[in-house]
Amino acid sequence: MGSKAKDVAVAESPAPLFTIEALFERHGLAAWQRRGLMVHAGWAAGKSVTEDAFQSALAAWRQSR
Repeated sequence: MGSKAKDVAVAESPAPLFTIEALFERHGLAAWQRRGLMVHAGWAAGKSVTEDAFQSALAAWRQSR
């Protein structure tokens, strides 16, 4: 009897998380922009998010102004 090959789902590694403070620095946001984005997104200091989530929240906040 031969063995059947099984399909194994390969999980992609999750996107890396960064603190919002590190992303604020990376994107050069001023203090008032940081606070506005934090309030709009409901984030507290020390929150960790992906780069994509940060970019999406930043775009949404900029559109709301």
